[in-house]
Amino acid sequence: MNEDSQEIVILVVDDDFQVTTFIRRALEPDLTHSILVAGNGNEAWKIADNLPALEVLIVEVDLVGGMSGIELCKRVRQRHPSVKVLFVSGGGISQVAACPASPVLRKPFSAEELSALVREAAGGKDGTAKNETGNAAA
Repeated sequence: MNEDSQEIVILVVDDDFQVTTFIRRALEPDLTHSILVAGNGNEAWKIADNLPALEVLIVEVDLVGGMSGIELCKRVRQRHPSVKVLFVSGGGISQVAACPASPVLRKPFSAEELSALVREAAGGKDGTAKNETGNAAA
């Protein structure tokens, strides 16, 4: 990490261990990331609520058991208003509209796709994440 770069904190939340492992491995080569992982919404909320800063939340839309990805997004945004949220989903995404300006990465996705969206979210100057077409997400 060079002196001009600032470490960003990323919280990855998915109930599938293989997905969280893939995401962690895809993002680890960038030494400016501090990556935290949770297996469900309740665990993720406990982590997020105790962090002084959180820049990026990567969360499965349909978390199993407890808090949904949408509810987690809403809570985390109350605690960390500038957080950028990236949803991942292998299924329906209609409920994502409840958490505006959050792009969706459909499973399966590549490490390159994930890294590009995380770089965009972490480096966005106006706080607007873009969806997979490159347009501002609604």
